[in-house]
Amino acid sequence: MANNWMLYDEGAGRNVAVKACNDAEAWEKIEPDMIYNRLDLIREEPSGLLLTEIQGGGSCVSYCILDNTAILGVWGTRMTMAQAQAVARYLFEHHPEVVAVSSRRADLVDAPASFHRVNDFHIVLPKHPEELDQRISSKMRYNLRRERRLAEEAVGPLSVDASGIDRPEAKALFERYFAMKRVTHGRDYGMTMEEYIRQYYVSMIYTLRFGGDIAALVLSCEQGSSVYLENLTYDAKFAKFSPGSQLYNLYLKRLSEKGKEKLYIKGGPLAYKRHYGSIEQWLTTFKIYRDESVVGKDTF
Repeated sequence: MANNWMLYDEGAGRNVAVKACNDAEAWEKIEPDMIYNRLDLIREEPSGLLLTEIQGGGSCVSYCILDNTAILGVWGTRMTMAQAQAVARYLFEHHPEVVAVSSRRADLVDAPASFHRVNDFHIVLPKHPEELDQRISSKMRYNLRRERRLAEEAVGPLSVDASGIDRPEAKALFERYFAMKRVTHGRDYGMTMEEYIRQYYVSMIYTLRFGGDIAALVLSCEQGSSVYLENLTYDAKFAKFSPGSQLYNLYLKRLSEKGKEKLYIKGGPLAYKRHYGSIEQWLTTFKIYRDESVVGKDTF
């Protein structure tokens, strides 16, 4: 059995090599290193890491085997069709039970026009938190200052706390989160805190308070050098003070202070995702079958 696969990328005129990567520290070299690409942390099924190399440059791709499908952790990972096909061939060779290789939200740069694409935003975080305010308009900065002042005059001082999900207060914060979502979005998750964490991998909760009253919450996934914002919600009674925008601004600064590299906020039409110098990508979900046919669609 071959130790690696070599595939010639005709479009780029170069070879693509794939080999197993057994270095435990290499998991942290996944790009982006965020929770949905860290299959070693979120999947119970056996997982592995592959190194794809193109003319000396390399990138790590995580995978796990679920029944007869190999699932790739490549959310936001820039790759070519040749790289994807080389990874698939390697997995077919080394895992005879696998009949398909599936990806979710890859940055497939030469995907066929027929493939379905979805937008996805991320923010490259600065080393200095104060730089974030320079990325938004003067009007937006003014409004944040004004609404904070009005909130503090009407309700009380603004404060932000960060809590790990293992903290005693986490359960009560999740109950408040569920209650807020029912009011602002008509969403009833019908889940316990533990079930939500298992499904969405939340590791931190950020709480914005006005005078001690909870005004907004952020659920954050911070297991890697890059962060995924799972959800943000607010108390409707404080809506005139824009508590969601206030917390989002302070949350980004906290992440910068922690030395986090990027924040991933998924896609969609919401205006707040286009602020703070966010970068929009158009990502593809695709599946490669053992017969080498490739299908790209919204989901599988």
